[in-house]
Amino acid sequence: MDKNSRDPQSPRPGLARPMARRVVPKEAPAPHRPRTHNVRGTVKIVAPTIKTHRVWQWRRALRWPWLRLAVALLSLGSVYVLFTSQAFAIHELQAVGDARLPLRQLEQQCACVGTNIFTVQVDTVRRRLAAIPMLIIDDVYGRLPNRLVVQAHYKQPDMIWRGQNGYFLVDAQGQVIARAVGRTTYPVVTLKRGQRLELGQRMDTAAMATVHDLIRYLPASLRGKISAFNYSPTSGVTIVRHKQWYATFGTLTGTVLQERIIIFQWMLSQRGKGRVPTFNYADLQYSRPYVRRDADWPWDKLWIK
Repeated sequence: MDKNSRDPQSPRPGLARPMARRVVPKEAPAPHRPRTHNVRGTVKIVAPTIKTHRVWQWRRALRWPWLRLAVALLSLGSVYVLFTSQAFAIHELQAVGDARLPLRQLEQQCACVGTNIFTVQVDTVRRRLAAIPMLIIDDVYGRLPNRLVVQAHYKQPDMIWRGQNGYFLVDAQGQVIARAVGRTTYPVVTLKRGQRLELGQRMDTAAMATVHDLIRYLPASLRGKISAFNYSPTSGVTIVRHKQWYATFGTLTGTVLQERIIIFQWMLSQRGKGRVPTFNYADLQYSRPYVRRDADWPWDKLWIK
Protein backbone atom coordinates (compact mmCIF):
# COMPACT_ATOMS: atom_id res chain seq x y z
CA MET A 1 0.00 0.00 0.00
CA ASP A 2 1.26 3.40 -0.85
CA LYS A 3 2.30 5.41 2.11
CA ASN A 4 0.34 8.39 0.91
CA SER A 5 -2.81 6.39 0.74
CA ARG A 6 -4.63 5.54 3.96
CA ASP A 7 -7.69 3.85 5.14
CA PRO A 8 -10.52 6.35 5.46
CA GLN A 9 -11.65 4.52 8.60
CA SER A 10 -8.28 4.87 10.28
CA PRO A 11 -7.70 7.97 12.35
CA ARG A 12 -5.67 10.71 11.00
CA PRO A 13 -2.20 10.75 12.28
CA GLY A 14 -1.91 12.95 15.33
CA LEU A 15 -5.72 13.38 15.76
CA ALA A 16 -8.21 11.36 17.74
CA ARG A 17 -11.12 9.79 16.01
CA PRO A 18 -14.11 12.17 16.10
CA MET A 19 -17.04 11.04 18.23
CA ALA A 20 -20.52 10.67 16.82
CA ARG A 21 -22.71 13.75 17.34
CA ARG A 22 -25.44 13.36 19.92
CA VAL A 23 -28.83 14.59 18.80
CA VAL A 24 -30.50 16.31 21.66
CA PRO A 25 -34.29 16.47 21.22
CA LYS A 26 -35.72 19.94 21.33
CA GLU A 27 -38.00 20.81 24.13
CA ALA A 28 -41.66 21.07 23.36
CA PRO A 29 -42.76 24.68 23.02
CA ALA A 30 -44.37 26.08 26.13
CA PRO A 31 -48.16 26.46 25.93
CA HIS A 32 -49.48 29.87 25.09
CA ARG A 33 -50.12 31.85 28.21
CA PRO A 34 -52.18 35.01 28.18
CA ARG A 35 -50.35 38.11 29.17
CA THR A 36 -51.74 40.96 31.10
CA HIS A 37 -50.06 44.32 31.41
CA ASN A 38 -50.13 46.33 34.56
CA VAL A 39 -49.88 50.08 34.78
CA ARG A 40 -46.06 50.19 34.69
CA GLY A 41 -45.86 48.10 31.54
CA THR A 42 -44.30 44.99 33.04
CA VAL A 43 -45.64 41.64 31.95
CA LYS A 44 -47.58 39.55 34.38
CA ILE A 45 -48.12 35.91 33.48
CA VAL A 46 -51.41 34.35 34.51
CA ALA A 47 -51.52 30.59 34.72
CA PRO A 48 -54.40 29.04 32.75
CA THR A 49 -57.18 27.48 34.78
CA ILE A 50 -57.81 23.80 34.40
CA LYS A 51 -61.44 22.70 34.59
CA THR A 52 -62.12 19.45 36.34
CA HIS A 53 -65.36 17.51 36.21
CA ARG A 54 -66.48 16.44 39.64
CA VAL A 55 -68.82 13.50 39.94
CA TRP A 56 -71.26 14.12 42.73
CA GLN A 57 -72.14 11.45 45.19
CA TRP A 58 -75.88 11.78 44.67
CA ARG A 59 -75.50 11.28 40.95
CA ARG A 60 -73.62 8.10 41.63
CA ALA A 61 -76.32 7.00 44.04
CA LEU A 62 -79.11 7.64 41.54
CA ARG A 63 -77.63 5.07 39.21
CA TRP A 64 -79.73 2.47 41.03
CA PRO A 65 -83.31 2.38 39.66
CA TRP A 66 -84.91 1.54 43.00
CA LEU A 67 -83.49 4.73 44.52
CA ARG A 68 -84.84 6.83 41.64
CA LEU A 69 -88.27 5.32 42.17
CA ALA A 70 -88.12 6.07 45.89
CA VAL A 71 -87.24 9.73 45.27
CA ALA A 72 -90.06 10.10 42.73
CA LEU A 73 -92.61 8.56 45.12
CA LEU A 74 -91.43 10.79 47.94
CA SER A 75 -91.82 13.92 45.77
CA LEU A 76 -95.32 12.94 44.65
CA GLY A 77 -96.32 12.20 48.23
CA SER A 78 -95.11 15.61 49.38
CA VAL A 79 -97.09 17.36 46.64
CA TYR A 80 -100.21 15.35 47.52
CA VAL A 81 -99.92 16.32 51.18
CA LEU A 82 -99.48 20.02 50.32
CA PHE A 83 -102.57 20.11 48.11
CA THR A 84 -104.92 17.97 50.22
CA SER A 85 -103.94 18.58 53.83
CA GLN A 86 -106.39 20.57 55.96
CA ALA A 87 -103.41 22.29 57.56
CA PHE A 88 -103.11 24.40 54.39
CA ALA A 89 -106.84 25.09 53.93
CA ILE A 90 -107.77 28.76 54.34
CA HIS A 91 -109.29 29.15 57.81
CA GLU A 92 -108.99 32.90 58.26
CA LEU A 93 -109.42 36.03 56.15
CA GLN A 94 -107.44 39.05 57.34
CA ALA A 95 -108.39 42.58 56.20
CA VAL A 96 -105.72 45.28 56.35
CA GLY A 97 -105.81 48.92 55.26
CA ASP A 98 -108.55 51.23 56.48
CA ALA A 99 -110.07 50.76 59.90
CA ARG A 100 -113.35 48.86 60.33
CA LEU A 101 -113.33 47.06 57.00
CA PRO A 102 -116.41 44.80 56.52
CA LEU A 103 -114.70 41.47 57.24
CA ARG A 104 -117.88 39.41 57.13
CA GLN A 105 -118.87 40.86 53.77
CA LEU A 106 -115.37 40.19 52.45
CA GLU A 107 -115.59 36.54 53.54
CA GLN A 108 -118.99 36.09 51.88
CA GLN A 109 -117.92 37.78 48.65
CA CYS A 110 -114.59 35.92 48.55
CA ALA A 111 -116.11 32.41 48.84
CA CYS A 112 -112.62 31.00 49.44
CA VAL A 113 -112.66 29.86 53.09
CA GLY A 114 -111.79 26.15 53.15
CA THR A 115 -109.92 26.28 49.84
CA ASN A 116 -106.32 25.09 49.78
CA ILE A 117 -103.96 28.05 49.93
CA PHE A 118 -101.85 26.62 47.10
CA THR A 119 -104.80 26.20 44.70
CA VAL A 120 -106.69 29.46 45.33
CA GLN A 121 -106.78 31.78 42.30
CA VAL A 122 -105.80 35.23 43.54
CA ASP A 123 -107.03 37.02 40.39
CA THR A 124 -110.43 35.37 40.71
CA VAL A 125 -110.69 36.38 44.36
CA ARG A 126 -109.73 39.97 43.48
CA ARG A 127 -112.47 40.15 40.83
CA ARG A 128 -115.05 38.88 43.31
CA LEU A 129 -114.06 41.40 45.96
CA ALA A 130 -114.04 44.25 43.42
CA ALA A 131 -117.82 43.81 43.18
CA ILE A 132 -118.19 45.41 46.64
CA PRO A 133 -119.13 49.01 45.69
CA MET A 134 -117.69 50.80 48.72
CA LEU A 135 -114.18 49.27 48.59
CA ILE A 136 -111.07 49.51 46.45
CA ILE A 137 -109.08 46.26 46.58
CA ASP A 138 -105.36 47.02 46.59
CA ASP A 139 -103.89 43.54 46.94
CA VAL A 140 -104.75 39.91 47.77
CA TYR A 141 -102.11 37.41 48.87
CA GLY A 142 -101.72 34.24 50.92
CA ARG A 143 -99.80 33.83 54.17
CA LEU A 144 -98.78 30.36 55.29
CA PRO A 145 -100.09 28.14 56.58
CA ASN A 146 -103.80 28.99 56.23
CA ARG A 147 -104.46 32.74 56.02
CA LEU A 148 -105.59 34.96 53.14
CA VAL A 149 -104.80 38.67 53.43
CA VAL A 150 -106.92 41.35 51.70
CA GLN A 151 -105.57 44.89 51.54
CA ALA A 152 -108.32 47.44 50.81
CA HIS A 153 -109.56 50.96 51.54
CA TYR A 154 -112.88 52.77 51.34
CA LYS A 155 -113.87 54.85 48.33
CA GLN A 156 -114.28 58.56 49.01
CA PRO A 157 -117.74 60.06 48.26
CA ASP A 158 -117.93 63.04 45.93
CA MET A 159 -121.61 64.02 46.21
CA ILE A 160 -125.03 62.70 47.19
CA TRP A 161 -127.75 61.64 44.78
CA ARG A 162 -131.37 61.40 45.84
CA GLY A 163 -133.71 58.84 44.32
CA GLN A 164 -137.15 57.57 45.12
CA ASN A 165 -135.67 55.09 47.62
CA GLY A 166 -133.47 57.54 49.54
CA TYR A 167 -130.10 59.29 49.57
CA PHE A 168 -126.93 57.60 48.32
CA LEU A 169 -123.23 58.46 48.29
CA VAL A 170 -121.57 58.59 44.86
CA ASP A 171 -117.81 58.61 44.27
CA ALA A 172 -115.88 60.71 41.72
CA GLN A 173 -116.24 57.95 39.07
CA GLY A 174 -120.03 58.14 39.33
CA GLN A 175 -120.57 54.84 41.17
CA VAL A 176 -123.16 54.56 43.92
CA ILE A 177 -121.15 53.22 46.87
CA ALA A 178 -123.38 53.40 49.99
CA ARG A 179 -126.43 54.92 51.59
CA ALA A 180 -126.04 58.41 53.02
CA VAL A 181 -126.80 58.74 56.72
CA GLY A 182 -127.00 61.95 58.73
CA ARG A 183 -126.08 65.47 57.75
CA THR A 184 -123.44 66.17 55.16
CA THR A 185 -121.70 69.01 53.35
CA TYR A 186 -121.73 67.26 49.96
CA PRO A 187 -123.93 68.70 47.18
CA VAL A 188 -127.22 66.85 46.67
CA VAL A 189 -128.55 66.03 43.20
CA THR A 190 -132.19 64.97 42.90
CA LEU A 191 -133.36 62.56 40.20
CA LYS A 192 -136.67 62.78 38.39
CA ARG A 193 -139.63 61.30 40.21
CA GLY A 194 -139.94 57.54 40.02
CA GLN A 195 -136.24 56.81 39.56
CA ARG A 196 -134.59 54.48 42.04
CA LEU A 197 -130.94 54.06 42.91
CA GLU A 198 -129.06 50.81 43.50
CA LEU A 199 -125.61 50.11 44.95
CA GLY A 200 -123.03 49.83 42.19
CA GLN A 201 -125.10 51.86 39.74
CA ARG A 202 -123.25 54.36 37.53
CA MET A 203 -124.36 57.99 37.41
CA ASP A 204 -123.69 60.70 34.81
CA THR A 205 -120.17 62.00 35.48
CA ALA A 206 -120.66 64.90 33.04
CA ALA A 207 -123.61 66.11 35.13
CA MET A 208 -121.48 65.79 38.27
CA ALA A 209 -118.81 67.99 36.67
CA THR A 210 -121.51 70.56 35.83
CA VAL A 211 -122.70 70.63 39.46
CA HIS A 212 -119.16 71.21 40.71
CA ASP A 213 -118.58 74.02 38.20
CA LEU A 214 -121.91 75.67 39.09
CA ILE A 215 -120.89 75.72 42.73
CA ARG A 216 -117.51 77.16 41.71
CA TYR A 217 -118.69 79.86 39.25
CA LEU A 218 -122.06 81.03 40.60
CA PRO A 219 -121.74 84.31 42.52
CA ALA A 220 -122.37 84.09 46.23
CA SER A 221 -125.54 86.19 45.96
CA LEU A 222 -127.04 83.70 43.52
CA ARG A 223 -125.55 80.53 44.97
CA GLY A 224 -127.16 81.19 48.34
CA LYS A 225 -130.62 81.25 46.74
CA ILE A 226 -130.38 77.78 45.18
CA SER A 227 -132.49 75.19 46.97
CA ALA A 228 -131.72 72.11 44.83
CA PHE A 229 -129.88 70.59 41.87
CA ASN A 230 -132.19 68.48 39.71
CA TYR A 231 -131.05 65.99 37.08
CA SER A 232 -132.77 64.53 34.05
CA PRO A 233 -131.14 62.26 31.44
CA THR A 234 -132.65 64.38 28.65
CA SER A 235 -132.01 67.92 29.93
CA GLY A 236 -129.06 67.51 32.30
CA VAL A 237 -128.64 69.69 35.41
CA THR A 238 -131.22 72.25 36.52
CA ILE A 239 -130.75 74.65 39.43
CA VAL A 240 -133.86 75.53 41.43
CA ARG A 241 -134.94 78.43 43.58
CA HIS A 242 -137.93 77.20 45.51
CA LYS A 243 -141.23 78.39 44.00
CA GLN A 244 -139.54 81.09 41.91
CA TRP A 245 -137.50 79.81 38.97
CA TYR A 246 -135.75 76.85 37.31
CA ALA A 247 -132.62 77.26 35.18
CA THR A 248 -131.33 74.38 33.05
CA PHE A 249 -127.61 74.27 32.14
CA GLY A 250 -127.42 70.73 30.74
CA THR A 251 -123.89 69.35 31.07
CA LEU A 252 -121.98 72.56 30.33
CA THR A 253 -118.65 73.18 32.03
CA GLY A 254 -115.74 75.61 31.98
CA THR A 255 -115.83 78.96 30.20
CA VAL A 256 -119.04 78.17 28.33
CA LEU A 257 -120.84 77.65 31.60
CA GLN A 258 -119.40 80.90 32.96
CA GLU A 259 -120.82 82.82 29.98
CA ARG A 260 -124.28 81.26 30.47
CA ILE A 261 -124.20 82.17 34.17
CA ILE A 262 -123.51 85.83 33.25
CA ILE A 263 -126.44 85.77 30.79
CA PHE A 264 -128.69 84.25 33.42
CA GLN A 265 -127.77 86.95 35.94
CA TRP A 266 -128.72 89.60 33.37
CA MET A 267 -132.01 87.79 32.67
CA LEU A 268 -132.92 87.81 36.35
CA SER A 269 -132.17 91.52 36.60
CA GLN A 270 -134.29 92.32 33.49
CA ARG A 271 -137.13 89.89 34.13
CA GLY A 272 -140.50 91.52 33.46
CA LYS A 273 -138.92 94.81 32.27
CA GLY A 274 -139.58 94.63 28.53
CA ARG A 275 -136.73 92.79 26.85
CA VAL A 276 -137.09 89.75 29.08
CA PRO A 277 -140.62 88.54 29.80
CA THR A 278 -141.62 87.23 33.17
CA PHE A 279 -140.47 83.63 33.34
CA ASN A 280 -140.23 80.76 35.76
CA TYR A 281 -138.28 78.39 33.52
CA ALA A 282 -135.08 79.16 31.61
CA ASP A 283 -133.07 76.89 29.33
CA LEU A 284 -129.47 78.05 28.89
CA GLN A 285 -128.00 75.03 27.14
CA TYR A 286 -127.86 76.92 23.84
CA SER A 287 -126.27 80.17 22.74
CA ARG A 288 -129.76 81.78 22.68
CA PRO A 289 -131.64 81.09 25.92
CA TYR A 290 -135.30 80.00 25.98
CA VAL A 291 -137.80 81.06 28.63
CA ARG A 292 -141.37 80.23 29.53
CA ARG A 293 -143.68 81.30 32.31
CA ASP A 294 -145.05 77.90 33.25
CA ALA A 295 -144.31 74.26 32.57
CA ASP A 296 -147.36 74.07 30.28
CA TRP A 297 -146.45 77.17 28.27
CA PRO A 298 -144.42 77.09 25.03
CA TRP A 299 -140.78 78.16 25.04
CA ASP A 300 -139.88 81.71 23.94
CA LYS A 301 -136.47 82.30 22.40
CA LEU A 302 -134.64 85.42 23.62
CA TRP A 303 -132.63 87.45 21.11
CA ILE A 304 -129.80 88.92 23.15
CA LYS A 305 -127.09 90.97 21.48
